[in-house]
Amino acid sequence: MLHGLYGDSFSWLISGNAKDTAEKYNVILVMPDGYNSFYINHKNGYQYFEHIAYEVIDHAKSIFTLTGSWYIAGLSMGGFGAMMIGLKNDIFKAIGSFSGALLPKKAIKDLKIDFLNDVYEAMTDEYDLLTLLR
Repeated sequence: MLHGLYGDSFSWLISGNAKDTAEKYNVILVMPDGYNSFYINHKNGYQYFEHIAYEVIDHAKSIFTLTGSWYIAGLSMGGFGAMMIGLKNDIFKAIGSFSGALLPKKAIKDLKIDFLNDVYEAMTDEYDLLTLLR
């Protein structure tokens, strides 16, 4: 479960009723912190895509006995991240995007938020959902 812009790893617990959902459906929810990264690798910084798409999954596999299917979902910025990661990593049976920011480069440009300049610069064609869907 990937959080949206300004959210963090606790967002789904606080606002999304994650604990009750996990208990009701007997599932393990992994809720990593993507900061305000749009879950992409930054040119001169942290590799958010690599971390979430592979390292978090490997870590979950190492601490839980996991059987069954994997799913990925997110809200807004996390909806974009879920789509992009889900399309690039075939471990996921389904992808959920809730109000996903599916055109992030346009959204970032329109928002005009200084701390997103690095994300805008790192948002290359490899993260373009239309290209990934082809």
